Amino acid sequence: MKKIFALSVLILNVCVSVVATPAPALPDKWKHWLDEEVVYIITPKEKEVFLSLASEREREDFEKAFWLQRDPTPGTPVNEFKDEHNKRLKYANEFLGRGSFQPGWKTDRGKIYVILGKPVDVQRYYESAQNLVPCELWHYQGDTSLGLPPFFYIIFYQDQGSSEYKLYSPSFDGPQRLLQRTLQTNLSRHQAYQKIREASAELAEASPIF
Repeated sequence: MKKIFALSVLILNVCVSVVATPAPALPDKWKHWLDEEVVYIITPKEKEVFLSLASEREREDFEKAFWLQRDPTPGTPVNEFKDEHNKRLKYANEFLGRGSFQPGWKTDRGKIYVILGKPVDVQRYYESAQNLVPCELWHYQGDTSLGLPPFFYIIFYQDQGSSEYKLYSPSFDGPQRLLQRTLQTNLSRHQAYQKIREASAELAEASPIF
């Protein structure tokens, strides 16, 4: 459970850090590239360097170098990293912005999808007699070389009255958030956890109490 908590905090920090301050005046092409296309994968240092560039040629050279250093098979005509990244953005915009006033890439589900890719499995819990709010439980196999656990969950939930899915944090939200509003204020964290476990042991495991 500690790994799940630590991972949730890490992801929350990533999502906050990538919502950076607006870039200074740039041509629309480069503003879109910086603020939408690579916003989740460009490092702070890379962004600093890019914003210091003054000419179109310098920005074009920077973009080429940016993708080249991420290419797992340099010297071949295909950059698998870039292609996969663009596929993730496309999917997020087509499918993960539904029910939101934001484009898909800006939603919590879109951010995670672009950063981590397609989950191994998704379990959906719909509002029902089980007293849950609509939830999605995403299963991932983590890259241990990046400090991730070999297997972990991410939960998204719909707040009462909202159709947008939010990233769930065990520490900031607590298990009460995953229950219908009539139960949220009447149950302790432990009682809420037990209610969730009655509906799904796996969902409860991913929403631990501390």
